[in-house]
Formats: sequence, C-alpha cells, structure tokens
Amino acid sequence: DDVELRAKFPSMRRMSRVPWLFRVNGCGLGLCGRRDRDAETRTYVTTYCLCLLFIPILPLWAYRVADARDGGWLFIGREPLSLVARAYSLMVLAALVGGIGWAAWESHLASPEYRAGVAMREAASLLASGDPVQAAQRYAQVATGTTSRAADARTDLGTLALEQLASGSVQNAAGVLKIALANGCGPLY
Repeated sequence: DDVELRAKFPSMRRMSRVPWLFRVNGCGLGLCGRRDRDAETRTYVTTYCLCLLFIPILPLWAYRVADARDGGWLFIGREPLSLVARAYSLMVLAALVGGIGWAAWESHLASPEYRAGVAMREAASLLASGDPVQAAQRYAQVATGTTSRAADARTDLGTLALEQLASGSVQNAAGVLKIALANGCGPLY
C-alpha cells in the first residue's frame, strides 16, 4: 500500500517514470549495489549510475526497488543518494569542471595570440632595460607571425631600427638593423 510505504520510508519520493536502463559493452546507465534492505517489504535501495566498462563512474540517483519474479526490478520510489555517493558525485563533477578549466587555460596559454602578447611585453621590457638587440629579436618573432599583433610588431621593429640609427650606438644599430632587414621590417620597407 502506498500510504504504508510512505510511512515506512519517509525519505522516499514518488516517481513520475521508471529510469532508462541500458548498457552497451558495459557502458551506459544501470543499477549498482544494494543498501537499506527491508525484510518486511523485501525491498532495498540501489543506485542509478553512469557506468564505463561495468564500473560505476558517476552515481546519479537512488531508487527503492523490489526484485521482480521474472527478473529485473519493480521500482517503488526514489530515495536520496547516500552521503558517500553524493560526496563522490561532487568530487567527480569538481574534477570534471577543474579538468575542463585547466584544459581551457592551457589552450589559452598555448595560443599564438597569447604568445605574441608575451613576446611583445618581453620586447618592451628588454628595451626598457637597455637591450635593443634582444628586444628586436622578440619583435621579429611576432612580426613574422600571423597574429593580430604582427603589424604592430613590424612597426615597432622599424621604429626601433630608426631610433638605434639615430642614437649613434653602432653596435646596437647594426644588430637591430640586421634583425629588422632579415625579417622584412626595416625602416626602408
């Protein structure tokens, strides 16, 4: 009787439909485990899980069921997941979200646009610290690329070459001009 079952199992909720069960080569959605057995009603709680190669990977819900005479289950109602299953589900979801976030961040750091921005900042820092030849090399790396910063790098490299020619430092001017001309970014282009 529905009233007696609700009184006996107060945490059990009504179900609108039976969960979809399927596995292909051990992968899919299925019921795993038995807990909270009740001898009087011959029911127990089982966990509805996402499985991979017959291994439960992610507990989704729990159901109070009874074994059917001809195999399978008779679904009585939905029960809360056990504390361990809830904690495990949260850990799996946190790991999944963390993994996706980490992969996105790594992808961002490896992107040509990001690397070009780093090289441009390095070039500006090297120039400020008095190393125009190393700065020219960083500008040339970006100038020969296909990022949106390539045009700025070519302009900055050409400007740097002109500044070095005007500064009178023959060694720096020769180094910067060599790099600029080799990369098609000289002041004459």
